[in-house]
This record gives sequence, structure tokens and C-alpha cells, in this order.
Amino acid sequence: MAVAYADQAVLFDNTQGGDTGNGLRVHAALHAARLKYTTDTPAQWVQKVTGLVNTRAAELQALARDPQSRGSPPQPARLHGGVSQGPIIAIGEQYVLQHDESSRLNVLHDKVLLGPQVEQLVPRKSQRLSYFEGVVTVEPPQPDKPR
Repeated sequence: MAVAYADQAVLFDNTQGGDTGNGLRVHAALHAARLKYTTDTPAQWVQKVTGLVNTRAAELQALARDPQSRGSPPQPARLHGGVSQGPIIAIGEQYVLQHDESSRLNVLHDKVLLGPQVEQLVPRKSQRLSYFEGVVTVEPPQPDKPR
């Protein structure tokens, strides 16, 4: 998740001699929230990491364009003391997008941190998620308010 919000990131291959025998070498660099290869022969582990980062970046971009996001760019959940309550807008492969009613911001929750609790989330239902030192607590959906 941090790479999605970084201004700069590079992947170095510092295995014995690298892939060229010349030692430390940059194999990928961050451009517009995606990692791009900086060599014609990136190390296999660099290819794997680049694929994972770019898959997550594509999902972030799709969530930001989601019509239910109300034009508000997603903000990462605060992992220490953060609390958000409101409807779950979308549940993706990597992230969960929630509209926090008190701040009127869209909050991005990383499914890696949610773990099995992601199964408790219900799209379009209001739920409270709170974090303490990176550990999240998910409360059950709130009953719909009468109209």
C-alpha cells in the first residue's frame, strides 16, 4: 500500500553479481503509481514484485473512478487510532473502499490488514472499522435508518 502513495520507489537487485555480474543495479522504478522496468533483463523476483505492485495500482485507479466514490479520492486508513464508519462502497481483490460519514472522505482499507475479517464486510451497509497499531476491528453492519 505504501508504494501506491509514494513519490519515489526503486527496486535494486543486489544478489551476488546481479544479473549482469556488475553487482547492484536498479531493475524497476516508480512512474505514475506503477513500477516500470529499467533494464531489459529484470531479475525474476523483480518481475514478480512489479506484477503485484502494478495489479494493486490498477485496482486503486479503478476504485478512484468508481461512480459511488462521489469524486473523492481514496485516503488510506489511519493504522493507529483511525476510525471510520459508513457504507462499504466496494470490495475489490486487494482493497475495500468505505465512505466515512463523519469526515465525508473515502477510506481505503488494505485487505491484507483486514485478514479474515473481510468476510464480515457487507457492500452498501454502514459499518465501523477501527485500527490500533495496525490491527483492525470490524463491527457488524448497522441497521438501515428509517426514511
